[in-house]
Amino acid sequence: LSDRTIRLEALQYATLAFLWLGDFRRYEHLLGEIEQTSTSDDFPSRIWWYWSKAVYINQAPSGPATAIPYIEKGMELSVHHGIMFWVPFFLAEQFNAAASGGNIDEAREILTRMESILDDPPGFFHIRYHSASALYHVLTNDVGRALANGKEALGLAVTSGHRLLEGLTRLWYAFVLAEAGEYDEAEGQIREYERLPVTSSTMLAYLSLILRSTLALNRGTADGEGFLREAFATGRREGYGMPYCWWQPDLLVRLCTAALQWGIEVDHV
Repeated sequence: LSDRTIRLEALQYATLAFLWLGDFRRYEHLLGEIEQTSTSDDFPSRIWWYWSKAVYINQAPSGPATAIPYIEKGMELSVHHGIMFWVPFFLAEQFNAAASGGNIDEAREILTRMESILDDPPGFFHIRYHSASALYHVLTNDVGRALANGKEALGLAVTSGHRLLEGLTRLWYAFVLAEAGEYDEAEGQIREYERLPVTSSTMLAYLSLILRSTLALNRGTADGEGFLREAFATGRREGYGMPYCWWQPDLLVRLCTAALQWGIEVDHV
């Protein structure tokens, strides 16, 4: 292996680590290094870069629409070189871009494509599919299907043994439970997440704070202001918008309205 190849592999592992930790500033910095280090011959690294760039843009508050060119180019490169492993992951980012952009019909079409390429044994992509399906059904007010898909995603994540993935999926499922009015069960999922050894992830901590703020607002309890203040301070500091891969516009409006009423991070909101 050339020194450049080794460096590119190391950069890829590091970007993935910073993604899970929620350190998007270092994540973005390393994406720049990958872009500068790789050449057109390093197509596996270029595919990784396109996917990682799309993930980053999809989480940025500035808007996901600009992720589309990276998704399309990355998918085109994957198919051209026969690296079909990447296609499902680009589809997942394409779904995120459509859903967060309010293009529900397009999101449904992408979800159908994701479902068509599910195969055995169930793996990470199955978890992404069922989580995306849960979000889609929340956005289309089909809470029953959202709960079913969220529960399926959680079961797969728990059996995977990947503790960060389990924590993330528990929090996604808790959003669905909150939408269904199952507040005690949603609290239970947050407590299960807190038992996992993933406390170094700022991204997951932010999701948890947004969830606790949501539950407090729904219940009308006094601790909502404190949770929301900490959540939005974290979002401003780390450059977060909505929680990772979970875009609920109505929820964001409620949280921002409450933040303005309480004078929380007014300039950020």
